[in-house]
This record gives sequence, C-alpha cells and structure tokens, in this order.
Amino acid sequence: MPKKARAVVQQTEQDTGGVDVVVNNAGYGHVGAVEELTDDELRRQLEVNLYGVINVTRAALPYFRIRRSGRFLQMSSLNGIEALPGGAYNTASKFAVEGFSEALAAEVAHLGIGVTIVEPGPHRTSFASAGSMRSTEPMPAYAESVGEVRQLLAQLDGNQPGDPVRAAHAIIDAATSDDPPLRLPLGSMAYDHIRARLHQRIDELEAVATRGATDFSST
Repeated sequence: MPKKARAVVQQTEQDTGGVDVVVNNAGYGHVGAVEELTDDELRRQLEVNLYGVINVTRAALPYFRIRRSGRFLQMSSLNGIEALPGGAYNTASKFAVEGFSEALAAEVAHLGIGVTIVEPGPHRTSFASAGSMRSTEPMPAYAESVGEVRQLLAQLDGNQPGDPVRAAHAIIDAATSDDPPLRLPLGSMAYDHIRARLHQRIDELEAVATRGATDFSST
C-alpha cells in the first residue's frame, strides 16, 4: 500500500505540475461491539481509516517540503473527539488521525505546510447507508448499548442535519485560507457535541487532580 500511494502521488505531481492540496478522505464506518468484530474487520478498519491517511501524507510530504508549501486536509470526525459505542474501531482510527495530524502540523508549520483536521458531524451522504456502512451480527448482550446506536444510525440515514454542499464549501475555504484552522468542526451537531465533550473532559480532569499528583514535588 505505501508503494501504491507513492506511485499515485508521483504520477499526479507529473500530470499536474505540482499538488497544492491533499485531501485524505478515505474511510468507512463499521458498526459492532468490540467483541463482535473479527480480527480481519479490525485490521481493515485501521488500514483504510488510519494507515490510508498516513501513507498518502508520507507520500506527499517530500514534494510539499521541497516547495515549502502545501495543505493537508485530514478527514476525521465528530467521533475523533467523542467516542461512539458500537463504533470503537472507527473511533480508534479517528482519534489516531487527530493525534497524528496534530503532531504533523507542529512538525511542518515552519516549512510553510498547513494541516487542517476536518471533524464532520452527520451529513446527508451515503455514509450511514447499508451500501456504505458495514455491520456485524449483533450479540444479544449488547442490545442496550450497541443496539441503540444501530437504531440511531438507521434513523439518521437520509435525515442527517448536515448539508454536504455547504460542508464542501467550508472545506474549500479552509484549503484556500491564509490562516487555516487546525481543526474544522462541520455542522451544529459536531460543534455542540465537541464543545460539550471538551467541557466534560475538563470536569473529569479536575475530579482526579489529587489522584494524579505523582510529581516528586507533590509529596
């Protein structure tokens, strides 16, 4: 796979005279409890959602570095910040994309290379449809947790609040901005849920402050 990514980027560089923006958009969702998914299903989820991003990023970096310009748009998700029960493997891949891309942004900023992590909430695409999203055979033990998520996703399919056309314009605006954001939540659900989750994490942090006092100076 890394060889294929390098070959594609090299060919695109030759055909276009130089790539300005890379959009790492490969990904899919797989619904199922941690115990339900097979080893192969886990591996494929990470290969596409995480290693796909890493491989293409690494393939394009040398060209961006030499030109000291270029933008990476890394497609994460609301679930790169807020975990989704029944989507632990997809969530793991998106959390990893967030960390990888944040570190990358700090590494390449002085080279004139920009990185924006895109965090969409539900948008009215085919992502949640039966032809796109995968699902495992449910186990009765997880009906009260993963089962509810399955129902929610089924209800959302075709009724997502986000407009994909407006999302595309927001992404293009970030790609062409002189001051692009590191993170770009898309849609009110993404903004509201991410904001609430970050506040919750601060509360969780404060609740364990004394338990985590392990420095020599804190004794």
